[in-house]
Amino acid sequence: MGGDAGTPAGPYADGEALLRDIAELGVGRFTLGVAGYPEGHPGIPDHVLLESLRRKQEHARRIVTQMCFSAERIGEYVTGLRREGVDLPVRAGVAGAVPTARLVSLAAKIGVGSSLRFLSGKTSLARNLLPGNRYAPEEMIGRLGAQSGIDSVQLYTFNSLDGLPALGPGRASRA
Repeated sequence: MGGDAGTPAGPYADGEALLRDIAELGVGRFTLGVAGYPEGHPGIPDHVLLESLRRKQEHARRIVTQMCFSAERIGEYVTGLRREGVDLPVRAGVAGAVPTARLVSLAAKIGVGSSLRFLSGKTSLARNLLPGNRYAPEEMIGRLGAQSGIDSVQLYTFNSLDGLPALGPGRASRA
């Protein structure tokens, strides 16, 4: 809502103001999720993100994280949220079966460089997670199952629908 450019693109300075207005329309008519940043946000300090989540949880049903390539980092993020009093269910953001070159380009643009740098330092892990021409999310989804506090998976397809894994009902949402 506020936009990464620093100047709001509309009448709302941030997502919290929009959530308050939607809440006034009537409870139960909407199910809203708010953004979570396991690797931080390039333009917003972590303490500001945390305070925002504390205030937003009154109106939201879940946190949906940005795409991340480290299940362990997402698990640490959830643990930190719980310690700080944020108790919304967390849907972990995972890249779908996207061409590898496109995925690396998108990840750099949206600021998930930490987990990409982690992968580049672990050559065998990177080969397993980013093999061939297309990223395969199954291993990441499996590793997320070992992390506590993760409610479900948000599968980011970036309009690349070929090669999606078969997911059971209620286990994932595709965006």
